[in-house]
Amino acid sequence: LFSPREINFLPVTDGRTGTCISHNGQSVQRNDEISRFLSGHDDYSVTRTGEGFCLRIRRDNSTLGILYLEGLAMPEYLQNYLDPGLFIARVCGLAITNARIYEQLNDSIEALNNEIAKRKTIELALRESEEHYRSLFENMLEVFAYFQILYDADNFPTDWIYLNVNESFDRLTGLTGVKGKRATEVFPGIRERSPELFEIYSRVALTGIPETFETFFSHLNIWLRISVYQPKEEHFVAVFENISDRKQAEEELKKLVRDTE
Repeated sequence: LFSPREINFLPVTDGRTGTCISHNGQSVQRNDEISRFLSGHDDYSVTRTGEGFCLRIRRDNSTLGILYLEGLAMPEYLQNYLDPGLFIARVCGLAITNARIYEQLNDSIEALNNEIAKRKTIELALRESEEHYRSLFENMLEVFAYFQILYDADNFPTDWIYLNVNESFDRLTGLTGVKGKRATEVFPGIRERSPELFEIYSRVALTGIPETFETFFSHLNIWLRISVYQPKEEHFVAVFENISDRKQAEEELKKLVRDTE
């Protein structure tokens, strides 16, 4: 967008700086401009040459990194570059936060899945490491739900029962007391409004092959990323991530790119 001669990024995690990297992924020495800007609190600063700027990438008042751009193609338009630059910094802050949360949760979920695969049933895995998995279950940011799928006489999926959910489910949906209830009772009309859920959940519950997909859930008016796996026959676990902010950021970035073309 800015065609700078030099781009460096300094990651910051929990107040600790990482290795400064260039646009081609190579490690580079952190320069004085980045160090001086890092010690302050401003969202941006113009470099000494007047041909570039530093941008602070932050989320919830926490600095996640410093983006250094030097040697802009048209430095005389530097002030015009600042607004889109600051917008990109905000989008990057959201993306980095989501990536770090996802990485942490993905590691935990992967460990959980590996344990389930070894033990064959989720019940046995939970019994053997109850304290660890209960903490994960209750404190994970993503929504975790355990279901039993129901079929009619022709083996066609008709509904599923909520066997267990974590607190994130209550926060996401605003619902409580769903354990033991059917999906069609919790979300009336779900079969007609979200037929893809019946298709995918039934397939995973029957085949045991995990699936991950994204869908718009109209009952809550949000975008969800759902990972589904089968702990035992005719049962499935779904882990939901609300990706509405990411979808909105993607649309805003697309609009920005279209507006600048």
